[in-house]
Amino acid sequence: MSSGLALCQCSLKLGIDMKEIVSQLIISQVSGGDQPEFVITNANGDASQAIRITSPYDYVVPNAGGASLISELRWSLERFLQYPFPPDTNRSERASEALKDWGTKTFKELFIPHAIGWLPKSAGDVFSVVVSSDDPHVLSWPWEALRDERFGMASWGSSPMSVETSLRPRSGIANRLRSLKSSGMSLERRAVITSWE
Repeated sequence: MSSGLALCQCSLKLGIDMKEIVSQLIISQVSGGDQPEFVITNANGDASQAIRITSPYDYVVPNAGGASLISELRWSLERFLQYPFPPDTNRSERASEALKDWGTKTFKELFIPHAIGWLPKSAGDVFSVVVSSDDPHVLSWPWEALRDERFGMASWGSSPMSVETSLRPRSGIANRLRSLKSSGMSLERRAVITSWE
């Protein structure tokens, strides 16, 4: 799926007209490891310093026996919905609160103070956030939970925020594709030969 189509689908779900988007910020993963680092880039090409944020796979849900946010979200979606009654409602509420906490903490770590000046300045201005990574694991994070604690999910003040993810090819694949292209192979053969590392 192209990133434009993903942005359009996300925007439609939020009731956002694509023509209304005032600015776009790109959050790019620049290093891996236990705590990946990200750089935010604005439409002018200005970039923040590398920012380290906590993975939701490592974010511990309070009073959940050391369980991670992702494991509790998975439980909520796969098990709780089969029997959404007490005493499991408490566990689901803890997962929901942890998701809000992770979204708030991550929003602060990414945008304040690194990119605060790049966020919309007028009430109602729509902005788009694109998360770019070559790691599908990072793209599976609940980026839609980014939130300004004063205003709620997917927003900065009264400005709605559209969030999309974009998978970049890993450098080894990009090099192989360039090599295959220079050798004159057809696109169909490249698709068969190429595999994720």
